[in-house]
Amino acid sequence: MAYGHGTVNIEIKVNSKWEKHHLTEVWYVPDISKNLFSISQTLKRGFKFQTSKDECSLLRDGRVRLKGVRTVHGLYALEIRVLYPKVCVASADQSLQLWHERLCHRNKAHVKDILRKYQIKGDAKDSQICDGCCYGKQSHRPFGTRKQRATTPGELINIDVCGPMQ
Repeated sequence: MAYGHGTVNIEIKVNSKWEKHHLTEVWYVPDISKNLFSISQTLKRGFKFQTSKDECSLLRDGRVRLKGVRTVHGLYALEIRVLYPKVCVASADQSLQLWHERLCHRNKAHVKDILRKYQIKGDAKDSQICDGCCYGKQSHRPFGTRKQRATTPGELINIDVCGPMQ
Protein backbone atom coordinates (compact mmCIF):
# COMPACT_ATOMS: atom_id res chain seq x y z
CA MET A 1 0.00 0.00 0.00
CA ALA A 2 1.36 3.42 -0.93
CA TYR A 3 1.57 5.98 1.88
CA GLY A 4 2.29 9.02 -0.27
CA HIS A 5 4.13 10.40 -3.25
CA GLY A 6 6.40 13.30 -4.04
CA THR A 7 9.81 14.29 -5.38
CA VAL A 8 13.10 12.61 -4.41
CA ASN A 9 16.58 14.07 -4.93
CA ILE A 10 18.97 11.41 -6.19
CA GLU A 11 22.42 10.79 -7.64
CA ILE A 12 22.74 8.58 -10.72
CA LYS A 13 25.95 6.85 -11.77
CA VAL A 14 26.56 7.29 -15.51
CA ASN A 15 29.98 6.51 -17.04
CA SER A 16 31.64 6.26 -13.59
CA LYS A 17 30.38 9.72 -12.56
CA TRP A 18 27.64 10.56 -10.06
CA GLU A 19 25.18 13.16 -11.38
CA LYS A 20 22.52 14.90 -9.30
CA HIS A 21 18.92 14.67 -10.49
CA HIS A 22 15.43 14.44 -9.05
CA LEU A 23 12.60 11.99 -9.62
CA THR A 24 9.05 13.34 -9.60
CA GLU A 25 5.83 11.53 -8.67
CA VAL A 26 7.70 8.92 -6.63
CA TRP A 27 5.42 6.63 -4.60
CA TYR A 28 6.43 5.71 -1.04
CA VAL A 29 5.61 2.02 -0.45
CA PRO A 30 7.51 0.77 2.64
CA ASP A 31 6.27 -2.84 2.30
CA ILE A 32 8.25 -3.38 -0.92
CA SER A 33 11.81 -4.53 -0.22
CA LYS A 34 13.22 -3.18 -3.53
CA ASN A 35 12.77 0.14 -5.29
CA LEU A 36 11.01 -0.17 -8.65
CA PHE A 37 11.56 2.20 -11.57
CA SER A 38 8.80 2.65 -14.17
CA ILE A 39 10.10 2.70 -17.74
CA SER A 40 6.67 3.63 -19.15
CA GLN A 41 6.49 6.74 -16.93
CA THR A 42 10.00 7.70 -18.05
CA LEU A 43 9.07 7.27 -21.74
CA LYS A 44 6.11 9.64 -21.22
CA ARG A 45 8.62 12.31 -20.18
CA GLY A 46 10.55 12.16 -23.46
CA PHE A 47 13.21 9.56 -22.70
CA LYS A 48 14.22 6.78 -25.09
CA PHE A 49 14.79 3.24 -23.76
CA GLN A 50 17.44 0.96 -25.31
CA THR A 51 18.42 -2.54 -24.27
CA SER A 52 21.13 -4.98 -25.17
CA LYS A 53 21.87 -8.46 -23.87
CA ASP A 54 23.38 -7.34 -20.54
CA GLU A 55 22.41 -3.69 -20.03
CA CYS A 56 19.81 -1.00 -20.60
CA SER A 57 20.08 2.74 -21.17
CA LEU A 58 17.74 5.69 -20.89
CA LEU A 59 18.58 8.48 -23.33
CA ARG A 60 17.34 12.03 -23.71
CA ASP A 61 18.56 14.44 -26.38
CA GLY A 62 20.96 11.74 -27.62
CA ARG A 63 22.78 11.60 -24.27
CA VAL A 64 22.80 8.61 -21.90
CA ARG A 65 21.10 9.72 -18.68
CA LEU A 66 20.83 6.37 -16.89
CA LYS A 67 22.35 2.91 -17.28
CA GLY A 68 21.30 -0.41 -15.80
CA VAL A 69 22.88 -3.86 -15.67
CA ARG A 70 20.82 -7.03 -16.17
CA THR A 71 20.62 -9.21 -13.06
CA VAL A 72 20.29 -12.99 -12.74
CA HIS A 73 16.52 -12.63 -12.35
CA GLY A 74 16.11 -10.73 -15.63
CA LEU A 75 15.60 -7.32 -14.03
CA TYR A 76 17.83 -4.32 -14.59
CA ALA A 77 19.69 -2.90 -11.58
CA LEU A 78 20.29 0.84 -11.63
CA GLU A 79 22.99 2.64 -9.67
CA ILE A 80 20.94 5.31 -7.89
CA ARG A 81 21.32 6.68 -4.40
CA VAL A 82 18.96 8.97 -2.54
CA LEU A 83 20.28 12.32 -1.35
CA TYR A 84 19.10 13.12 2.14
CA PRO A 85 19.02 16.69 3.44
CA LYS A 86 22.08 17.71 5.44
CA VAL A 87 20.11 19.87 7.88
CA CYS A 88 17.95 18.17 10.49
CA VAL A 89 16.71 21.27 12.30
CA ALA A 90 14.62 23.66 10.24
CA SER A 91 14.45 26.40 12.85
CA ALA A 92 16.70 26.40 15.88
CA ASP A 93 15.49 29.65 17.45
CA GLN A 94 13.15 28.29 20.12
CA SER A 95 12.42 29.04 23.73
CA LEU A 96 14.24 27.35 26.57
CA GLN A 97 10.91 25.94 27.76
CA LEU A 98 10.29 24.23 24.41
CA TRP A 99 13.76 22.64 24.45
CA HIS A 100 13.19 21.61 28.10
CA GLU A 101 10.02 19.77 27.00
CA ARG A 102 11.68 18.26 23.89
CA LEU A 103 14.51 16.87 26.01
CA CYS A 104 12.14 15.02 28.37
CA HIS A 105 11.98 17.74 31.04
CA ARG A 106 15.70 17.75 31.79
CA ASN A 107 17.04 20.29 34.25
CA LYS A 108 17.01 23.68 32.50
CA ALA A 109 20.68 24.27 33.37
CA HIS A 110 21.53 21.07 31.47
CA VAL A 111 19.32 22.17 28.58
CA LYS A 112 21.22 25.48 28.40
CA ASP A 113 24.52 23.56 28.31
CA ILE A 114 23.25 21.35 25.47
CA LEU A 115 22.05 24.37 23.48
CA ARG A 116 25.40 26.09 23.98
CA LYS A 117 27.36 22.92 23.07
CA TYR A 118 25.49 22.44 19.77
CA GLN A 119 25.40 26.19 19.05
CA ILE A 120 21.62 26.35 18.96
CA LYS A 121 20.19 29.80 19.48
CA GLY A 122 17.43 29.80 22.02
CA ASP A 123 15.79 32.17 24.46
CA ALA A 124 17.92 31.60 27.58
CA LYS A 125 15.41 33.22 29.95
CA ASP A 126 14.25 30.83 32.66
CA SER A 127 11.03 32.61 33.57
CA GLN A 128 8.49 29.88 32.89
CA ILE A 129 7.53 27.26 35.44
CA CYS A 130 6.92 23.90 33.80
CA ASP A 131 3.45 22.53 34.61
CA GLY A 132 4.50 18.97 33.74
CA CYS A 133 7.43 19.11 36.16
CA CYS A 134 5.16 20.52 38.90
CA TYR A 135 2.71 17.65 38.44
CA GLY A 136 5.52 15.12 38.39
CA LYS A 137 7.04 16.40 41.62
CA GLN A 138 3.78 16.35 43.56
CA SER A 139 3.42 13.68 46.19
CA HIS A 140 0.70 12.61 48.59
CA ARG A 141 0.74 11.23 52.07
CA PRO A 142 0.53 7.46 52.34
CA PHE A 143 -2.79 5.90 53.20
CA GLY A 144 -3.09 5.03 56.87
CA THR A 145 -2.95 1.47 58.11
CA ARG A 146 -6.15 -0.29 59.13
CA LYS A 147 -6.60 -2.77 61.88
CA GLN A 148 -9.06 -4.80 59.81
CA ARG A 149 -8.03 -6.20 56.43
CA ALA A 150 -10.47 -6.34 53.55
CA THR A 151 -11.69 -9.88 53.02
CA THR A 152 -13.51 -9.56 49.69
CA PRO A 153 -12.64 -7.72 46.48
CA GLY A 154 -14.16 -4.22 46.37
CA GLU A 155 -14.66 -4.00 50.15
CA LEU A 156 -11.97 -1.35 50.49
CA ILE A 157 -11.25 1.16 47.72
CA ASN A 158 -8.59 3.91 47.90
CA ILE A 159 -9.29 6.92 45.66
CA ASP A 160 -7.28 10.07 44.99
CA VAL A 161 -9.99 12.77 45.06
CA CYS A 162 -7.63 15.74 44.67
CA GLY A 163 -7.69 17.18 41.14
CA PRO A 164 -5.25 19.43 39.28
CA MET A 165 -4.01 22.44 41.26
CA GLN A 166 -2.96 25.86 40.10
